Amino acid sequence: MALRLMKRIDRKVIGPAAKYLWPEMRKRRYKLMNPAKAAYLMLPYLNLMPDVRRAVILEEMDEGRAVWSNMTSTINGVEVTVSTCREWGAFLLGGQLIVLDQYPLQALNSIEVPSGEAPASAEAPEELEPILEQKAVTAKYRVTKIEENRMSFAPVQRVHRLDGGGLTELVDLHLALPDKKLKTDFGEMKIGDEKEFTLGITVVTGYERLANPNDTPA
Repeated sequence: MALRLMKRIDRKVIGPAAKYLWPEMRKRRYKLMNPAKAAYLMLPYLNLMPDVRRAVILEEMDEGRAVWSNMTSTINGVEVTVSTCREWGAFLLGGQLIVLDQYPLQALNSIEVPSGEAPASAEAPEELEPILEQKAVTAKYRVTKIEENRMSFAPVQRVHRLDGGGLTELVDLHLALPDKKLKTDFGEMKIGDEKEFTLGITVVTGYERLANPNDTPA
């Protein structure tokens, strides 16, 4: 009963990671290096593998937890702002969730991305084009700026999980409307107020090889 209570408390305080941390604790239960009381205190700090932390991040996002924050870095020498999950040592790059071997993430100094310009072979270079798909996204936005006929919004959670498990970064919204219509459509909103928007976005779901005009059909 005591263990059940401990697990329920950990699930409330630690979150989805608790159910992955407890099996790690069970692996150590027969090691008599430390008293049980001290060992259980170390449970939140046990190391989780990258694939497990990936699952934790997605589950925390589903629960609406504040998972992501901005971090300044450089990609191929160009300074950019990257969405990072500091707690679990991950960052988002081109819609891909990259989970590092070590965590928590303290700094992300630079990222080097291959240019991808090298041909598959010198005789038959291969060109790829992205496969685009239209999706509808519903997300909460927060008012960040109000002017006479302009209102700006920023996403409450910039990284959004798509149907099917993919991730994308939402952009800020800047609406310019006549002052009367702005008040009619949005009411007396103040900075910090939240509103839900449904957006139509285009995402890259893959790549396909361009047809070579020199190819002859079979």
